[in-house]
Amino acid sequence: MFIFIALAITSANYALKKMGFAKWKAVQRTAYLAFVLSLPHFYGTANGLFIRAGQKTFVNLAEIALLLLAAMAIILQLAGFFARKRKNSCVDKKIV
Repeated sequence: MFIFIALAITSANYALKKMGFAKWKAVQRTAYLAFVLSLPHFYGTANGLFIRAGQKTFVNLAEIALLLLAAMAIILQLAGFFARKRKNSCVDKKIV
């Protein structure tokens, strides 16, 4: 929660001007840590993927949707990281 509060406070343009780019970027990168820490917290406090009601068992669609959303976010972040890494290596070799 404290990481998300720090991110919210420093997300405005005035914070960027006051902190300078390097410090601001370091604070903003803690979003990755907050995301990673929020996943086990969520699943530790959640009801589970299946809900048992009497004799029937139901699939908890909300938790499955959030699990898929988290997986997509991680995949997109990794794809962006590798695309930037590839672009930077091409620029270093002057292959554009």
